[in-house]
Amino acid sequence: MLKRTTCIAALLFASLAVASGNAFAAEKERPKLLPITPVGPGLQLSRLFNDHMVLQREIPVKIWGWGDPGDTVTVAFAGQTQTAQACADGRWLVQLQPLAASAQGRELVVRAAAKTITLRDVLVGEVWLLGGQSNIRRTDLTLSPVGDLGGGN
Repeated sequence: MLKRTTCIAALLFASLAVASGNAFAAEKERPKLLPITPVGPGLQLSRLFNDHMVLQREIPVKIWGWGDPGDTVTVAFAGQTQTAQACADGRWLVQLQPLAASAQGRELVVRAAAKTITLRDVLVGEVWLLGGQSNIRRTDLTLSPVGDLGGGN
């Protein structure tokens, strides 16, 4: 069953751009609102993934990109290692198991035969996407400092 996502969610956070089973099978059914394509040949991550990013905690997280067709791609993060093979058009996708929140930045490492990509200072926590008019405000929201993840809610 395909989970539909909005274009904004797909662009802002990897774990929200999901489809169960084969992530690319239903692509022809969905309109291409904003195509994101590789810049050239070889191993690449989607441009959504960068240093200093935050991954959503406690849900499966999908990481995707492109490589040479047939390449085996390995993604390692937070003690997990997942592997995928690039399709004929070079696309690949891995899914990390749900992650616990962490205030300590870690490295996310993506490897293929000829290249390694390392993203630094990757956190796991809450990712919020807010949108609205210029007068949007939330007065009942209290945020704790990043280092205070211990026993709070």
